[in-house]
Amino acid sequence: MAVPMPDWSEWFAPIPVRGPNRAADRRSSPDQPRSQPGGSTAVGAFRGLTGRPGPGRPSKGDSTAALALRVQPRTRLGSLAAAWNHQYVLLAGRTAELLPGRTQRILEIGCGRGQLTVPLAWARPRARILAIDSFRPPYSRSQAALLASLRRSGLEDRVDVHRADGPRWLQRPRSARFQGIVSSEFLPELPVGALLGVFRACFRLLELGGSTVHIFLSPIPRNEQQRLVIEADSDPRWTRRPPKGWFSPPPSLACSLLRSAGFVRVRARRVPSRLRFSPAAALQQLTRWRVRPGFVREYGIAQGRNLLELPDWVVLSGVRLGAPAS
Repeated sequence: MAVPMPDWSEWFAPIPVRGPNRAADRRSSPDQPRSQPGGSTAVGAFRGLTGRPGPGRPSKGDSTAALALRVQPRTRLGSLAAAWNHQYVLLAGRTAELLPGRTQRILEIGCGRGQLTVPLAWARPRARILAIDSFRPPYSRSQAALLASLRRSGLEDRVDVHRADGPRWLQRPRSARFQGIVSSEFLPELPVGALLGVFRACFRLLELGGSTVHIFLSPIPRNEQQRLVIEADSDPRWTRRPPKGWFSPPPSLACSLLRSAGFVRVRARRVPSRLRFSPAAALQQLTRWRVRPGFVREYGIAQGRNLLELPDWVVLSGVRLGAPAS
């Protein structure tokens, strides 16, 4: 017997705002770096991360986005987790800038461990987020990790986590509407034939003027170090879970399908990761990705003969202004 799916319309009630100095704006997530008085960045919070001022203009009042745009990381082994956290702080800031100014209801598809969920909740302190994921293997432990992170961050009242298959959930009729629908590394999990249906469902669930933002690693390497990362994660010689059709969808194809679904102001922005791994950090990361040892031997990763660099991010976005395309 099927279990009725909740609607969430009542859960998305307006959040009371106490003024510009509300406590939610003053708190910092335990997983995110803090800003020093006067706006300078506490680089020490990254446990060995080094940085330099970076380009970009954060949204007004968006301390998380401002922080993300002020530091550009370079990893060492002890800072690997912090470097990944920083990547998502940066992406959350970019995502927040692309959502409507008064966004209060956000749907995140494929939330995983909450890499984007938590910093996005801080970047948009007035918004409620419905975070959906199937939490199937190899991500079965992600739900517990996300819930623990939300408790530590004091975000349980603004983020509702639901276990469901993302594409199937999107296709079911719902009365709830959102001002923003986002995803991080969700599109690469889909076959090419499913993308247009997902984009059409996003269009249907968005309010007029709402935005959709999808983040994924670029399948187009900028250098040899990025090309090796793509090979490690997509070549059947090295990975136990090669993608069905791609490492990530080509940005031009994703833009075309987003327009076909009815979105306007479609754009794919390339955001440099600037994340280059030392040999020790590369070994740690490849182990987490379950890359076969043959890749390490083939390219001399342990000896530093070849370095690895995370591919640049693609931030795909579009706005709903009218009726769905026929």
